[in-house]
Amino acid sequence: MSLRSLVASAVARRLIIRLAVVGALLGLAVTSLQLFGDYQRGLDALEGQFDQLDSSYLPSLIENVWLDDAERIGTLLDGIVSLPSFVQAEIRTSAGTIQVTRGEAARSPLSRTYPLTRLYGGKPVDLGVLAVTADLSTLRRQAIRQLLFGISGNAVLLLALCGLLYMQVHRLVTRRLWAIAGQVARLGRLGPAQAPPLELGPAPPPDELTAVGEGLNRMQQELTAATAAIAVNEERYRELFARSPVSLWEEDFSEVSALLDTLRPSVADIRAHLDAHPDFVRECAARVKILAVNEATITMHRAQNADELCSRLAAIFTPASFEGFKPQLAAIWNGESDVTVTSEVRTLDGDIRDVVVRWHTPPAHRTAYERVIISQEDITDMKAAQRSAEITMEKLMQAKAELERFTFVASHDLREPVRSIISFSQLLERSIAASGPLPQEAADYIAYLKAAAARMQAQVSGLYDYARAGQPAEQFQTVSLNDSLDDARLILRDRLAATGARITTASLPAVSGNRPQLAELFRHLLDNSIKFCRPETIPDIAVTATRAGEFWMITVRDNGIGIDPLYAAGVFDVFRRLHGPAQFPGAGLGLSICRRIVESHGGHISIDTTVSQGAAMILLLPAAESDAQATAPPASL
Repeated sequence: MSLRSLVASAVARRLIIRLAVVGALLGLAVTSLQLFGDYQRGLDALEGQFDQLDSSYLPSLIENVWLDDAERIGTLLDGIVSLPSFVQAEIRTSAGTIQVTRGEAARSPLSRTYPLTRLYGGKPVDLGVLAVTADLSTLRRQAIRQLLFGISGNAVLLLALCGLLYMQVHRLVTRRLWAIAGQVARLGRLGPAQAPPLELGPAPPPDELTAVGEGLNRMQQELTAATAAIAVNEERYRELFARSPVSLWEEDFSEVSALLDTLRPSVADIRAHLDAHPDFVRECAARVKILAVNEATITMHRAQNADELCSRLAAIFTPASFEGFKPQLAAIWNGESDVTVTSEVRTLDGDIRDVVVRWHTPPAHRTAYERVIISQEDITDMKAAQRSAEITMEKLMQAKAELERFTFVASHDLREPVRSIISFSQLLERSIAASGPLPQEAADYIAYLKAAAARMQAQVSGLYDYARAGQPAEQFQTVSLNDSLDDARLILRDRLAATGARITTASLPAVSGNRPQLAELFRHLLDNSIKFCRPETIPDIAVTATRAGEFWMITVRDNGIGIDPLYAAGVFDVFRRLHGPAQFPGAGLGLSICRRIVESHGGHISIDTTVSQGAAMILLLPAAESDAQATAPPASL
């Protein structure tokens, strides 16, 4: 243990100084109390000596004063003065005149008087008083001397104890604290991976400082592992940042945040302020510091390297770029951490590129915005493709409209020739029959002609209905499906009466649509259920409705022959028939018309393939804005 290390032990020094001060104060207090007790006992002893005078000297003095024996009185007073602490004794008359005195005046007197009386003739005779004075300075000098002796002894003892304690504290505490402090300094200077572990010496006894040292070594090990993991992750993230195919910027917005803070006392609406002060927006853009950019950014802006891009940063901004910069400033103003905005940038060779800017602040940097990650996704080609797709879609819609108009006109114009074929075939049959019986072969030919013309008429009529179903209807309104279903029943009243079909329905909802088209939809669905009924079976049709989000799901279910799930998707195709005309009449356009009506209403139609008996059509129709339920009671026919 060197003298230098002892002197440098500030903790031990401060601790020992405080202990010494406390010990000195406590010693002084104890000594003072002890001396006060000794002084009080000295006073009590003095009082006892005063009391003893009353029995020892006072009777002799009274006799000698009565006899007026001056020599004897002086001898007695000399004896009193010779006693410890007594310095003066006097005999005074009743008038206060001093008759005999011995000794000298006291510096700190303590006096007591004794009356001198004697009986004479049975009466007390006043001979005067005895005044005895003690000097308290003697007691005080003794007390001070004892105090000095006690303080000196205590000081020597305290200094010796403090020195021993100082060395022990230095050895047990401060020397180990210096070792721990040195280890902390090495950790800060060299890092946890390079600094050697703390050496606490040969098997120190387990105590708090040992636990601190061991904890420091464990912390160093954990920091070494964590630092290695952070280095690996940092390298990986930097590699991802550098090699990402998306343009990435790492920027410092701290100066921008501080500049915006200066506006808070005077600005209420930051967006209005930014719109009114474009120069302020440019100033904020100039204060953004570029920390890093990746290879994709350099490539997108057609720069040679990051230094060239950062040095010519002003060249990549366009007026639209500053418009896209405003939401980023508003995000800082509002304390937000994420912004996505569409903007544009200019490459260093002057090409304008459309980009999607995503602005993100990591959680640890959302106070000062000193680190912000910005990605720029080049959507120039995508927007060009989108514009091309829009043009193509517009042309397709025009072609579709032309095709629908052609179909409508063709179906309308073909109805008259078909009617003419049917009419003239009938006239030909009557004309030939008027001249005699028809030959069987001619009758068959005419029958084939009439049947073909009838099928063609049905197909043309169906095609006409199909084309008309695709025509834009009037503006959609809130329509009660109960009303549309009633309209369909009215159209099919003769078929319903002839077949005895039963239609059961609950109260149907209101949807957004066109009432005549929805009636046409229900007409075809009900007609199919009646047409494809099982032999010798009365058609039984149920119409129900359930809510499906923003849509109503309408189910039309019957007890007919059903539809094979293999053909569930194809039955909605134009002229698609699953049975020959000899089995079931029709042109194969009913479900196609239903699909066009449902899709023109923004809905969907499908077949429930889980139904094993009969067929079930599922309609999804948009609910009316009011979502009002029709109030008509359930009906059954």
